[in-house]
Amino acid sequence: MEKINAENYNEIKNFHPLLPHLWNKLFYIKANSVDEFIHGYSSLYKQTLIPISIKVQIEALKNKIFNKCWR
Repeated sequence: MEKINAENYNEIKNFHPLLPHLWNKLFYIKANSVDEFIHGYSSLYKQTLIPISIKVQIEALKNKIFNKCWR
């Protein structure tokens, strides 16, 4: 899927690039840019930093590189 939009957002599962279970589903928030989306989302939901171990970060980076190379 190339783009996420108002018609297909609910088809996306486990979206978070490092810890997929954190974003097991998406919600629709109307926005014209990423910055506008972040502002709208942060207004609705308080955000806290999630500690992510170096091991998980490296594994996610390896997966991202591998997926890009083999698409």
